[in-house]
Amino acid sequence: MPVIPYAYRRRLHIQAQASAIPSDYSIVVPLDHWSLTGQSKSLLTGNDVRIFRDDGGMLTELDRVLDPVSSWNGTSTRLWFRTTAPIEASAVDQSYWIYYGDPTAAKPPADGNRVYLIWNDFDDGVVDSGGFTLSLIGGAKGAAAEAGSALTLSVSSGDLGLVGQLRVFASRREWRFRGRYVRDVHGRRFG
Repeated sequence: MPVIPYAYRRRLHIQAQASAIPSDYSIVVPLDHWSLTGQSKSLLTGNDVRIFRDDGGMLTELDRVLDPVSSWNGTSTRLWFRTTAPIEASAVDQSYWIYYGDPTAAKPPADGNRVYLIWNDFDDGVVDSGGFTLSLIGGAKGAAAEAGSALTLSVSSGDLGLVGQLRVFASRREWRFRGRYVRDVHGRRFG
């Protein structure tokens, strides 16, 4: 039975492969949101789409983040959330649910820091707020700045590295990274 005010729910089947899935692991789930909105079962904004975990009858709502290359009202909408318990190798965890169908839903919990190990959407103007630090290599001169959901690395001489989950070693004059990086991204030295 769905939790009021949500009219619908779907059980998620999270299957570990040959290796166990640890607690606090980021998981992505596909959702045909277009079909749900076409049937008036979900809001176009996706505000009513929520992830819950049922832990022995106790429901806990989890933060979820829309995949940056995905969109609401699409046939291949992708949502990320973080597991709250380990899943043994080759086992299936059926304690996670997608709830939807609340026509008055406000914005859901969607804190990337509660979904990913390291998260930065580069929109607060502080480069090191998401686990990143700028490392100038040798006698390099350069700077990092963020604005408008973009990270800009500028180098006037030498190489620089951005240390964290996102590893970049650049020798070009300027690099711009836009969007939200969900996977580990590695750059190579050019030039």
